[in-house]
Order: sequence, then structure tokens, then C-alpha cells
Amino acid sequence: MNAKAPRSGSTRMRPRARLIGLIGEELISDEPVALVELVKNSYDADATIVEVRFEGKDPNSPERIVVTDNGLGMDLDTVLNAWFEPGTSTKRKADRSPGGRLYQGAKGIGRFAAARLARSLFLESRRPSDEYGVVVLLDWGAFGDEGYLDEISIDYEERPLGSFSGTRLILEGLRKEWTEDDYEQLYDRLSRMISPFAGETNAREVSDFKVVLDIPGFPDFSRDVSPPELITQPKYVLKGSLNSQGIFSGEILYNDETIKVIRDEKLGGKDATPLCGPFDVEIRAWDRDRDGLEPISARLHLGLQEIRRTLDRYCGVSIYRDGFRVYPYGQSGNDWLKLDNRSRQNPPRRLANNQIVAAIRVSRSNNPELKDRSNREGMILNAEHKELEEWFVEVLSQLEDARYNLRPRWSSTSNPEPLFEPFDL
Repeated sequence: MNAKAPRSGSTRMRPRARLIGLIGEELISDEPVALVELVKNSYDADATIVEVRFEGKDPNSPERIVVTDNGLGMDLDTVLNAWFEPGTSTKRKADRSPGGRLYQGAKGIGRFAAARLARSLFLESRRPSDEYGVVVLLDWGAFGDEGYLDEISIDYEERPLGSFSGTRLILEGLRKEWTEDDYEQLYDRLSRMISPFAGETNAREVSDFKVVLDIPGFPDFSRDVSPPELITQPKYVLKGSLNSQGIFSGEILYNDETIKVIRDEKLGGKDATPLCGPFDVEIRAWDRDRDGLEPISARLHLGLQEIRRTLDRYCGVSIYRDGFRVYPYGQSGNDWLKLDNRSRQNPPRRLANNQIVAAIRVSRSNNPELKDRSNREGMILNAEHKELEEWFVEVLSQLEDARYNLRPRWSSTSNPEPLFEPFDL
């Protein structure tokens, strides 16, 4: 019997073409998230407006999605050497766009988002100063066979695109049937993608950027994307900043009137400092009982049930890094700070998750250890993240104490939201 001689040498990894689809499924949890990633790409291209349009013969069953922006556009070299290379180091070499915006999409996820949404992608892009634009056709079906990634051929050409400049993505052959719930979820996520809380800090972070939805079958969602008016009219507000020494400064408002100014108040223990780094915060809160909501109902001409449904959709504590939301913090049902459990232990004083709409503002420069997970959904649960949770609750307590002192004791012990409510006719 002849024994085989041991072998040695070197080789190369050759990823299968279907890896594109597998990565898309792992990195992108659903279709609304995929579209948010494409909108972020438009922001990175210094666009001032991006339109997301659903098209098809039947308005209730669209056949394609068209995402159009008026950004910088791409020439052929950019398409070949950057767009065709997911994970390229282009954005790592500079953390800001030519227009000065902090890059939001730094991992090439937009390509995988397009694959998640539709079976093919037709890309048109042109820089304002270029004579010709670039067109690319990607058939994602070709990435589903057993071939290798480097064997897939992708067609492109340069040609005139008229007066159009920017980038247009035509996503043909949608992979799912969109429902009203999907459109509502998409609108909600886009409306919260950029921090809805006005202020000088946010104005510097994200400016001159508008998202427009065009959904012929559902005109209620076809408009400029913005949060509902209810979210801008809370009963209680706390806004301020926690510095790197654990010292908080801010103010508390009640019905738009400042009732308390907080100047350089030390939170946490005597020598405790936030390992997570400094952050800004704005917390908006409502009393969800009838007495608390009826004045809002009369002012906005909304029924109590509609107000509660809106609060249920938008409630929670979101994190915004450099002006853009980090998903899924603050998503409906995502009580990542366990505020509901905390409220049950002391209902008169503590606020539940469905009573607040809040934003924690952080930045890459001041909070470097608050890092995204690879799938861009949530942050790595490290020691810095844990301290962010604890220090936010410290700040929240300032608002809870002020609210407790404002509310009559008899209403504090009553059921904040009755089980049954008369119909709003």
C-alpha cells in the first residue's frame, strides 16, 4: 500500500456568487431598512433631496422602486473602483464628504440593500460637469448560482443622460408584495432617520437634506417625510448636555414654559465619570391618561386613540450619531433601557417607555467606543454601551422628579391609561 506524501503550498479564497445574497439577508433585516440604507448613500453624496418612488401599472402592487437624488454623481472610474468594490477603503480614507458631511454608509451595505429589495438594479449616474453619464445593469439572479463571484460579468457603458445629474437607482422585480403596514413602517423609519429634535447641534449635523416619498396607491404617505405634529408638542421636556465629568446642564419645560434651569449639576457618584463619553439629550414626555391627552386632542383635533397610536409608533429612546439614527434604538417595542419594568416598580414617579420620545446624541469623535455591529443594527454591547444606559437613566430621573412634583397626588395613583375608552366620534 502506497502512502500519499504530505502536500503544502498556497491558494486563494474564491467566494461563491451567492455570497452576495447571503450577506444581504444577514445584514439587512427587512425592506424598509434596505431603503433607509440607500437614502443614506444619497446623503453621503451631498444630495439635498432624494425621492423614493414606487411605480407599476397597478398602484396597489408596484413593480419597481426608483430612488433618485441630486447628489455629486459618479464617473466611470468611481463606479469601477469604488461602487463595484463593497468594503472599499474610499470612505475610510476621509470621514467626510466633499460637502463636509460625516459619512453614514461606510461599509458598502447599499449594494446588498439593493439586492434585498429587487431582482435587478439599473444604475444611472452623472456628475454635473461630465458630458456623459454611467449606466450599469446588475442582474442579482446571476449571483444565485453555484459560480464564483469573480466569474460574474456586469455590463456598463458611458452615454448621455440629458440634463440629469446625480444618481438614479431603478430596482426592478420587487422581491415582496408591499402592504400598507410596510409603507407605514417605511415612512416612520425615514421620518426618524434624521433627528426630529430641532436645535443648533442638530442643525450643524444634518442640514439641507429632504426625503420625499411617492406611493401612488397610498397617497397618505406620499409627501415630504417629517414626524407628526404631535411629537413636536409634548407636555414635559428635558434637554441638555452631560459632559465627560458627569456634570449635567440643561432645562426642564412644562407646556412650553421653562420651570427649571439646571447648571453644572453632578450626576452619578461623587467620582463617577461616563466611560461612554459626553452626550446631548432631549426627552419629550406625555401623560397618557384622559386628563393629560384631552388638551392635546382639542388643540390638534385628534382623537385620544389616534394620539395613543401615534405615541405607540414613535415612543422610545433613540440614539442619533452625528445627526443620523442608529437602528433599532427607539423602534416600536424596543425598550432597550427596560423603562417599562422600572416604571412598574414605582408608577407614580417613573416614566414608562410608551410615555416618552427621546434622543441621545453622540458622535464618532467624542464617543469612539460606541461602535456599530457589523450588520449596522445596534451597537456592540460593551462597557461603554452599558454606561450610556446608566447615565441616561440618571438624566431621565431629573425630568421624572420634576413631573412628580407637578402632578396632583390623586392622579399619580390612578390608572394612567384605562383599559376601556369610549369611542371618539
